[in-house]
Amino acid sequence: MSCGFSDPGGCLADLAASAASSVASGAFSAIAHDFGSAAAAVTTWLWGQISSATAISFGGSGFALDWGITLGIGMIMCLLLFLVQVLASALRRDFSGLGRALRGVIIAGLGTFAALLVLQSLLGAVDALSADVVRAVTGGSIQQMGAKLFDGTAILSTNPAGLLLLALIALAACVVVWAAMMIRKLLVIVMAVFCPIAFSGAAADITASWVRRWIEAVVALAVSKLILVLIMAIGLSVLMDRAGSTGGATNSLTTSVIGLLILLMGGFAPWLAIKMVHFSG
Repeated sequence: MSCGFSDPGGCLADLAASAASSVASGAFSAIAHDFGSAAAAVTTWLWGQISSATAISFGGSGFALDWGITLGIGMIMCLLLFLVQVLASALRRDFSGLGRALRGVIIAGLGTFAALLVLQSLLGAVDALSADVVRAVTGGSIQQMGAKLFDGTAILSTNPAGLLLLALIALAACVVVWAAMMIRKLLVIVMAVFCPIAFSGAAADITASWVRRWIEAVVALAVSKLILVLIMAIGLSVLMDRAGSTGGATNSLTTSVIGLLILLMGGFAPWLAIKMVHFSG
């Protein structure tokens, strides 16, 4: 609209439109910057917590109580399955089935108690191996790897639209990784509690696969943390090669996007580990 002495209303309309545009632009920039700051804080927090928060230890009165309950259930189920196996073997006149029933009871008895010790050792080995991989790649801790993989403060210099988009992706990636590791931790504890029931299946042919499936599931969940670290390590190597190229702001933006995609992919590590196990596939 024109603005002049002959049209003072047009001047007022132009001023109002300009003021509204400035206010809207300033508000959008402020919102985008707040999201960017939140993404930077969340990613920094994630790198600082991912090691300690994913550590698993079987102990405490709560775990002992739950495991004791499932132990009692497992003993009853083992006895019932043993009787089923003996009856089925007698009806089929399969005397080798009686031997499998006795062997299954021994496996159930010894395996129930040995499994937790082996599982705790496996988890400790995975944690140690993951730390060794991080040290081999970065020479330091996983916090240093995370800072190199994606630095939340680096996106704050992006234009508001790009900043908001990257911040939302970063927040989503952090939520996915954190949720995946927490679900892994919960499932490992649940599998440990159900250990007596799983091993009770060794007493009968019809449930003998319970032991194998329990072992495969536990191994998959345990190594999923190592897969997450390996994904980030491989991605960091690719990212460092990419970061060495020229491109200014465009290259910096591309580096941030690649880092976020690698982080997001790492959140699917437990699923990838389970798909690598035969029975889950």
